[in-house]
Amino acid sequence: MRVIKVMLISLVIVGQGIAQAQFDATFVHSIFMPDFQWIKWGNDLRNSHYHLGAQGPTNPRLLWFLPGGLIDEPMVDNAAQLWFPTHPYPNNPRYTHYRIVAGLSGSLLGTVWPYWGQASTPIILNTAVYVRTSQGDFSDVISDWPVLVLSGGQYDILVYSPNPILGLPPIYWIGAGIPAYRSGLTAYTDGLSGYILIGDNTGLVTPIMVFWVVIADTDESFPYLYVDAPMNLPDLLGFVPGAVYSIVGASGYSDITISTHHSGHIICYDMMALGAPAVLWFTSLADLSVIDPQDSSPIISDICDRPAVMSEDNQTVFVCATNYGRVYAIDTLAPAKLWVAELNKPIMAGPAVGPDPNNGNEETLYVVVRNSPNNSAVVAIRASDGTVKWQRVLRNVSRCTPTIDANGRLFIGDDRGYLYALNPDGSILWMRYLGAAIRVSPVLAHFEPEGAPPVDVLYVSASNRMLYAFVESNPIRVPGGGTGTGVGGGW
Repeated sequence: MRVIKVMLISLVIVGQGIAQAQFDATFVHSIFMPDFQWIKWGNDLRNSHYHLGAQGPTNPRLLWFLPGGLIDEPMVDNAAQLWFPTHPYPNNPRYTHYRIVAGLSGSLLGTVWPYWGQASTPIILNTAVYVRTSQGDFSDVISDWPVLVLSGGQYDILVYSPNPILGLPPIYWIGAGIPAYRSGLTAYTDGLSGYILIGDNTGLVTPIMVFWVVIADTDESFPYLYVDAPMNLPDLLGFVPGAVYSIVGASGYSDITISTHHSGHIICYDMMALGAPAVLWFTSLADLSVIDPQDSSPIISDICDRPAVMSEDNQTVFVCATNYGRVYAIDTLAPAKLWVAELNKPIMAGPAVGPDPNNGNEETLYVVVRNSPNNSAVVAIRASDGTVKWQRVLRNVSRCTPTIDANGRLFIGDDRGYLYALNPDGSILWMRYLGAAIRVSPVLAHFEPEGAPPVDVLYVSASNRMLYAFVESNPIRVPGGGTGTGVGGGW
């Protein structure tokens, strides 16, 4: 384990609400101090793309739209703001910004820049603040202190946490020199402190721990950031597993995390092992594809290039073998194959998992397959046994993971710019044409503005560098609402 000496680094953030050259601690406290748990997409570390608290529009109207070149799904915080990575300059597509906009008006609040390379959805995680006296006696522990993590492109990761003592400097840490974080970000907890977990292009998985210590009788505070040595998977497994594609955990406290690799390997970690996370088990798509152990015929290779998804009860992980169209359900406690759905078509997007209200809210998995050279199909699979429940052919090819709302409806885009809303039985509720490919999964958010009714918003990014916000067609009015920076943001 390496202890990193934390340096205070100037960070360029411009805009209203974040008006200084670095984060304002008072501003950050006002954002992060409301109760939250593991804010990512929909408070969802298991990659489900299901939002149990928001309903998508049944008859959408455009609330606002913004230029921005969104390259991954936004994070929605508890202050009704979106954080998202963009490529703002068409002539320099690898120059990345993170932007922060007001969720209901589209007004630009701030920009974090610059980064070089492919950034991913940010994450906010909980960690601990240990309060002690100058004599070393611990008197209190705060277990829900916020840490914001931005994946800064090919070789950088930014970790930020406000100082528990207002007016004192926050922690900024930029970890550099590790190959690209292409697997997104996830987190876990030991019950008090929070840990960031990152995967890289060399197949390594690295935990990073952050916490604070406050000296109560001297008004001093000290940030501690520990970067574990990457788990030595070649020694543990006897081989190099290949680039990490996804890391998936649970929405709440869990001692299980799973990584999937381009090489087709699936590795489960015991996060509570003493000293450092340990490999609990591993398997591969090749091993899972063996039907008869006595069969000596060649094993067909396959890859994992879709994110893994955890079930709601954290007992099952769903993995797509994308080339040959298989979906596997694997027991998280042992590398046991529970079932396999043979779709026999390449998997283009998904999986997403959520309840089906038409069938007793049974957990249902949704993937997108290549139906023909010209179009794709959404496939609904019963999560308990792998039975295909229905298929809905779309007009065009789609590479977009469906988003599931509180009523079990799906929202998905295609490569020609059509946005679909599907009912839980697969029938089409509505379609809208946005004019450019929709490949980033739509994101749902639920807001409760002061003095106004609750508002659910569907955010959709199109490849013409536009971000759209849709709401139900019923009129809404938000106190203080204005046109902001976005177009169509006035009421």
